[in-house]
Amino acid sequence: SGSRSQHYEDHKARYKKLLLQLLAHPIEKLRLGVFTAVLQCVKTNLSVLKASEPGSTSCEKVRFIIDADILYEIVANAASELVTHLLKSQLLMSPALWQLMLKELNRALPILQSYASANTVLGTSILAMLETKPSTSPSEITQGEKLCGTLRCMLSTDLKVRSEALKRLSWYLSNEEGGVRWLPIFSELNVTDLANLLIVVDTPRSVDNDLGRSVFQVRVSVGL
Repeated sequence: SGSRSQHYEDHKARYKKLLLQLLAHPIEKLRLGVFTAVLQCVKTNLSVLKASEPGSTSCEKVRFIIDADILYEIVANAASELVTHLLKSQLLMSPALWQLMLKELNRALPILQSYASANTVLGTSILAMLETKPSTSPSEITQGEKLCGTLRCMLSTDLKVRSEALKRLSWYLSNEEGGVRWLPIFSELNVTDLANLLIVVDTPRSVDNDLGRSVFQVRVSVGL
């Protein structure tokens, strides 16, 4: 039994290495073919039709991509349709598989949250992950990760995302334990312009005719 288990883990490691190599392959046509095949597999097995079958375990067929390194590669390659389908498939997965995906997705969250938007399906799915509510449900990312994600959204080039992030950050500050003792009192602050708080002072870009886009520069890094 022990040797069989080790044999399985060895094969699993080889398959993972092969898939990672293909997902990052330098030949674009080959790489695109792999992403297309993975997307088709995910769409086929994470579907309402499959999930509605009695005793269905079809969701287990996508377990091979529920891995921190593989999910990171998928997110880093901006495979938006694939990521969107995964994020909207909670009810099509077993609770255990969904919780595992959230755990394995943790490393890719900083990149994933850079796609937050009020205008795309992926963007709104990301914002939904950061919904502020006092929950400790294992079917959600942790409150700490939600706070970090909200702070990252304050750096978005999209004014709508920054404004939504400010609204959620206000919730955290207003509900902080013992927050009534801190100065200044947050509820008394004028936060109208805080959505544009994270702006680089010495930037060659003009802000005279600001249209609501952040002038936060990529070369300036903030460790969030």
